[in-house]
Amino acid sequence: MSKMTVRDEVGNHGEYDKLRLSEFLEFIGRVANVKYYEETEWPLSEKIERTLDSILAVYGMKRKPT
Repeated sequence: MSKMTVRDEVGNHGEYDKLRLSEFLEFIGRVANVKYYEETEWPLSEKIERTLDSILAVYGMKRKPT
């Protein structure tokens, strides 16, 4: 769902293996929305922040608070 269409599919078939920044950001948003589906009162931004906290913690990293 997060993948954009590829122009000239035959000539640029390698583009299917690349994830562009906008596609990655949409992916994170979709994951956050599904992960916190039952939290209907939370805005999407809160869901994304919590999802990023979970992902970054695996790598021993933290996001800068906003």
